[in-house]
Amino acid sequence: LREDVLDSTERAALISSDFHRARAEGLKRLELIAGGYAAGLGLPTDDLLGYLQTNVNYDLDPENLAGLARYYELAGAYGLLAENRPLRFLPDASANDDLNSSLVRAVPTMMA
Repeated sequence: LREDVLDSTERAALISSDFHRARAEGLKRLELIAGGYAAGLGLPTDDLLGYLQTNVNYDLDPENLAGLARYYELAGAYGLLAENRPLRFLPDASANDDLNSSLVRAVPTMMA
């Protein structure tokens, strides 16, 4: 997100809330998502659904955050980023949400 988009704490919290709702909505629709890609990929829907349910991790736990930081570090080292800036996070707008309550609840952003 561009820094100028986050002109207030309330706006940042609203954007964070939007991201959390989008994640929850996507997780509810994994079967529909898998079905939508199955024909184009020439793969069975059940295989894609299994992949999305088993192999993709949708959380920002410490291990994933470390991997994300490493990804940006390497992208910077290989000249794929103009600069390697530290990850910054939006405020937690989903404190009342019970999904993954023990995990990091912030949304990563690359701010200009």
